[in-house]
Amino acid sequence: MSDKTRIYVIVGIIAVAGLLLSMILGAVAGGVAGYFVGREQARTVARDEWNAWSRQMPQQGAAPTATPAPERTPFTPPRVEIPTFGALLTKVTPDTPADRAGLRAGDIIVAVDDERVTLARDLAEIIRKYKPGDEVRITYRREGEEKTVRVTLGQHPDDPNRPYLGITYTSAFQPMATPR
Repeated sequence: MSDKTRIYVIVGIIAVAGLLLSMILGAVAGGVAGYFVGREQARTVARDEWNAWSRQMPQQGAAPTATPAPERTPFTPPRVEIPTFGALLTKVTPDTPADRAGLRAGDIIVAVDDERVTLARDLAEIIRKYKPGDEVRITYRREGEEKTVRVTLGQHPDDPNRPYLGITYTSAFQPMATPR
């Protein structure tokens, strides 16, 4: 092989390697940018969902009155920071384990038996590893204060072998409510 041919082969190899390297770096940069844009969009959607939900939430604990009030003021929930993790309770079904434990709509469950509720470990996934009748320690936030309560899980109405808490919740990462 002549020196001229050898130079063309080396230049060709360098050109192909450069193209491959630039494609790989471009894909990595695009993935990182997409991750950060998506994360910010998820936070924006969660904040909007929280604001919409808080405007529609019925007033909790209001005693019935004998005469109707001439003007009803809308319920304004206490100012709560949007959690970076946790399960925001949107409904607590009456006469369920969660209701008997004193949990209520607006509480944010942050841990079950010291296992944190995160994007990677959803509340349903954590509860699923228990059995009906198991007692769990639930850590939650209410009005900015963190509290802990013991709850004995019940049987799910659709499957008696699945644990049941009796709540509907939403997450800051997934604004769609899911019955559990």
